[in-house]
Amino acid sequence: MKTKMIRRSISAVIALILISISPELVAQSEVVIKKNASDEPQISIQNNWRNIFLGNMAGDANDPLGPLGQDNVFIGETAGKSNTLGNANTFLGSTAGNTMTTGSQNTFIGGFSGQYNTGSTNTFLGNQSGLFNTIGAGNIFLGFKAGQNETGSNRLYIENSNANSTGALIYGEFDNNYLRLNANVNINGAYTMPSISGTANQVLTLNGSNQAQWSSFSGLADNDNDTRIEVELFPDDDMISMLIGGDSEMNLSNNSSGRLLMDLPNISLGTEAGQKANAEDDIFVGNGAGKNIEDGSNNTFLGSNTGSAFTNASMNTIVGSDAGSMMTIGEGNTFLGFVSGMSSSGNSNTFLGIEAGNSISGNSNVALGASAGINSTGNNNVFLGAS
Repeated sequence: MKTKMIRRSISAVIALILISISPELVAQSEVVIKKNASDEPQISIQNNWRNIFLGNMAGDANDPLGPLGQDNVFIGETAGKSNTLGNANTFLGSTAGNTMTTGSQNTFIGGFSGQYNTGSTNTFLGNQSGLFNTIGAGNIFLGFKAGQNETGSNRLYIENSNANSTGALIYGEFDNNYLRLNANVNINGAYTMPSISGTANQVLTLNGSNQAQWSSFSGLADNDNDTRIEVELFPDDDMISMLIGGDSEMNLSNNSSGRLLMDLPNISLGTEAGQKANAEDDIFVGNGAGKNIEDGSNNTFLGSNTGSAFTNASMNTIVGSDAGSMMTIGEGNTFLGFVSGMSSSGNSNTFLGIEAGNSISGNSNVALGASAGINSTGNNNVFLGAS
């Protein structure tokens, strides 16, 4: 009995308050006091147009008789004070949405949030957020004074000050699919990105603290910088250079006709091909071709294991698998054919044909034909025809 009397007294007080504010609202409303699911007292104010207004002059201009201005919740002194036609708005905080008249589907939470806004579909969360955004729509401002001076629509601000688009922690443009981070961005606790823009031709690099920084790009390099690719190794040489172990191994440029020019001290293609060569102007093509040459220049070895035993050789041209493969020294020789001159020794010899000149010992010999001159000795000999 006592509980019922208390409920009735509270209901009567609320009714008197509502009557003093708006007799028309009371005519269309019902105050319900009951327990909720947690057995706690609950007060519900219901009217035909599903509005809830709590606070001095909250929803003051809203017509309680409808049918315009429905599904609004205005809580706070003068919250939604000027609303007449807007629907589905939620304004929580003193003067939140104060000048809103016709906008709909806005959510303003925080004192003075969206105070001068008349647009629709905005979400302002934070004291004074979106304060001076007057006609904007589709904005999301999160934080104390976030987007306070933004006048546009479809903008995103996440910030705890009235900073503009270049100062807010996060700024975005929904209509342009644009997102800007004005911050040092840390990725997985391991890498920190810079907060400033680089200049022309700069690239991102990592320092010793795993912080990304802008650096001028001149090429790719290893840790001690002796192996690298550089653009313009020397001022205005218009060249791309590759250095390995501190030595220039390849340069790319244009010739006088504008064609690509590749400058290589040596050409080595194949496993172990020319792997020990110290001189220049050698060409080694084939697995093991010239693999033991250390001194000499102007050699051309084409074929698997061609000249593979040479340690000192110059001006030799050897073509064919295993051709000259057992020679260790010699110069000015020309061998063409499978295993031609394989075990020979000497200088200025010319052997053409399979196994031609194999095991010849001597200088300035000519052997033409399969196995021609095989196992011969002497100088200045000519061997014609198959052995």
